[in-house]
Amino acid sequence: MRIRFLVPACYVVISVAFAGCGGGSVLNLDAPEQLTLYSIDGRDFKQGEEPKTEEKFHGYPVLGKVEITDVDRRKEIVAALKKGMARSDGKMAKCFWPRHAIRAVEKGRTIDCVICFECYQLEVHEGNSKSVKPTTREPQEVFNRHLKQAGVPLAPGMVSDNK
Repeated sequence: MRIRFLVPACYVVISVAFAGCGGGSVLNLDAPEQLTLYSIDGRDFKQGEEPKTEEKFHGYPVLGKVEITDVDRRKEIVAALKKGMARSDGKMAKCFWPRHAIRAVEKGRTIDCVICFECYQLEVHEGNSKSVKPTTREPQEVFNRHLKQAGVPLAPGMVSDNK
């Protein structure tokens, strides 16, 4: 009798914990009023060897960025990100060498995602909170297409398979 109660209770606790740790804010994005897609260089540099850029995003050199003004394109990018998170098996590597980032503004909230498709993880920044969530590499294709269309250079050393 106790085991029957504990198993469903564990699923509820895990689901609530996932939704409340910052990943829920990304999953709750629907149609941001503003969305900026970044190409960043998060490779593991020795101090002083990172590329010199005019802008940094959460400490990473920005190679370029594009403001996504078209509503359908914003929805496509958010949908790709959410799909990648939903399809993840939860595994993440220990490296974190991000090459993509997003800033989404919706209903007065700003959510930043710094993404490393190489290790299947993303950092979600909202206000003063930060969480790390798993993803797949699937969104990378959509992100790269939008960056290339805008003439934004892609970061070197990027993995390209969609596993």
